[in-house]
Amino acid sequence: MRLTWDGTPGRSSCHPRRGVVACLEGELRSALAKRIYQVLALRMARGVRPPFVFTLADCLDEIAFGNGRKPGMQAKQISSALCSLQKASIVLSHEVREIGHGAYEIVVVPGERLHAAGLFRGVGAQDKTWTRTLLYHLGIFGISLSTGRQLLRSFPTQTVNVLRRAYYLQTEKGGMDMNGRPVENWGGWIRGGIENGWEFTEPGYLRWLDRMSGRALDEESLVTPVIDIKAPVREPKETSPDQSPTAPPSSVDAELPAGEWGQALERFRPQVPALTFDSWLRNTWQIEVTNAQVRVGTPNTFAVGWIQDKYGEALSAILSELLERPISLSVHHEAEPQSD
Repeated sequence: MRLTWDGTPGRSSCHPRRGVVACLEGELRSALAKRIYQVLALRMARGVRPPFVFTLADCLDEIAFGNGRKPGMQAKQISSALCSLQKASIVLSHEVREIGHGAYEIVVVPGERLHAAGLFRGVGAQDKTWTRTLLYHLGIFGISLSTGRQLLRSFPTQTVNVLRRAYYLQTEKGGMDMNGRPVENWGGWIRGGIENGWEFTEPGYLRWLDRMSGRALDEESLVTPVIDIKAPVREPKETSPDQSPTAPPSSVDAELPAGEWGQALERFRPQVPALTFDSWLRNTWQIEVTNAQVRVGTPNTFAVGWIQDKYGEALSAILSELLERPISLSVHHEAEPQSD
């Protein structure tokens, strides 16, 4: 007897953000299929190389399943469960074949979701969600875990920028770079962009980033997949056609920080895109003002270097004008202050 399933795996309707538990509950009604999924995912996370080959006895033992039925019936139950996993894109293909009287061999080729579990090998529970997400996306492009960690330590903001650019080129440009040439090695391209500080400033790309940020909710392009991580974007030197100049407000925005720092942000806000301002500058506060310095706090570790390096000089000039003496800006990572 030979039981096989060679159909093309379908697209799952479960959104990846809902997690494995929701996927199991929403798509797999069979308790046996759920258990097999858990065992296969654990194998991938431990680095076991596919395809996975089991004897029927070993498979039943590993999934802790036994109902006293004859081996032929148990093999059919396993095959049926694997069919369910294949329809959910968890298994790419499988085969259950009889190799002797009452003896069966089971071969499983992982699908896209099981490969995703393998990409998380080496990512610990102590890693923040932000770190795990970026390591996963770097792994998709063939960048090893150790290299990914090194890139995140050295270039956290640039890593996000280049990953977003890679998705833009894949989804909007057919995998071509801006010179019309296909990108042959995405891992090398991404690493080069991160380490060499590539900047992406053309208006079409900036408009795409705006759509992905939700500023154009009626655009059909919002269905384009993109990692959902807030990150700064490089603003163009000239105003893009789709961006109208923002007039300075007549009074200090109530949502801006208090004190001289809030006044400085009020003056500075028209000089940067709204997405950048809201993501990196709005959620800051004034710590103290000394004779030569304004100390500012932010809860975002990566915003410290971003604000200091990119806008420190301009903001220091505004603060100096407001306080009528030379002032330098000093940005610090601190917990958000308690409200009175």
